[in-house]
Amino acid sequence: MILVVDDEDGIRDVIAETLREQGYRVLTAADGVEAIALHSQHRHDIKVVLTDLMMPSMDGLTMTRILKRLDPAIKIIASTGMGSVRGLQDKTTELSELGVKIMLAKPYRALEILTALTTL
Repeated sequence: MILVVDDEDGIRDVIAETLREQGYRVLTAADGVEAIALHSQHRHDIKVVLTDLMMPSMDGLTMTRILKRLDPAIKIIASTGMGSVRGLQDKTTELSELGVKIMLAKPYRALEILTALTTL
């Protein structure tokens, strides 16, 4: 199962539908807080989290830190739109230290997500 986390409804819905059309089971969350709650309910089912980094309430980096403490084996694919180059470099470094190997730049295509999933 894949957990898609993005505060933008349209992006979250399109990603989820694309993944479902490819046969994946998908849950969605609007921010890190909701994602942590869903993970606690579906811990044994969620294998991959596709998350935006810039979100209100709890950003993707904070959520990743928590999820990796709760489930070190969980796979994370991070994505981001705009942000300062310095801030993005800092986040990229920390994500790498947390074991996140794939980061997608928005806007990305469905093929990029599907390719990322096959390389995990």
